[in-house]
Amino acid sequence: MLYWYGTPERVEDVPELKWFDELPTVWDETRVLEGSPGSHIVIARRKGADWYVAAMTNTEARPITIPTDFLPKGKYEIECYNDNPALGTKTNVQSSKWKAYHTESPTLWRRDTAL
Repeated sequence: MLYWYGTPERVEDVPELKWFDELPTVWDETRVLEGSPGSHIVIARRKGADWYVAAMTNTEARPITIPTDFLPKGKYEIECYNDNPALGTKTNVQSSKWKAYHTESPTLWRRDTAL
């Protein structure tokens, strides 16, 4: 595996990086959901039935709104990874999981970015 954190020894026993191991390198579909040049971007990519959504911002922390009208209606399990310098871990990556129901379009999921 290739990680930007350096050698594999530096990332042993770092469960928040498991998604790198599972992240596809070839996609069936890519959509730009939101963004503005120099400000932020939200991109969704699909491999099979699984969607991966990524958001990135410039140097300013901001709430990120994720439109979900591209998703079929249904129940979703969301696993979120975000930077959190206050963690004080090797990666400063925080992970959280929650369940969401997408019943009407458009639905918006909102997360705050941390710098």
